[in-house]
Amino acid sequence: MTLVRRCGTPCLILLLSAVLLAQSSDEQLVRSAEKALASAETRSDPAIFKLFLAADWITVTPDGGVLHKDEVVKDVTDHEGERRPYRVELSGMRVDLFGDTAVASFTREYHGESGEAEGRMTRESVVDVFTKVDGKWKVRFSKGIPVAAANTNSP
Repeated sequence: MTLVRRCGTPCLILLLSAVLLAQSSDEQLVRSAEKALASAETRSDPAIFKLFLAADWITVTPDGGVLHKDEVVKDVTDHEGERRPYRVELSGMRVDLFGDTAVASFTREYHGESGEAEGRMTRESVVDVFTKVDGKWKVRFSKGIPVAAANTNSP
């Protein structure tokens, strides 16, 4: 006899609650990873990239090129501790969970704060694919697609 048959509705509710709690926790972990990566980018913190990017992580650039984890970590390490001349904001984040795979989709905006970048802003639509390995979420694939700024001067 199954546990649900012996215990009835209370066991089923408890089981479903545990599943929902685990999904909620995983979603929060993925969201936290995204925020940490955005912050690490502006602070040039290679430790965060090493922590959250899978060893075989790649990103496809807007021109169709491919960057690997070691290339990005080297660039960030070369500028470690340097404050980038921009800040990064994430908005509209959605996290979908599929077992040990998660897909985060959101808008990332870069706001120039100093030098030549001051006052400029670029926006991209981002998709990151995570997998859970040994209980830890790692980004395996990233793709950012530039989004044109809305025309606020239309008649």
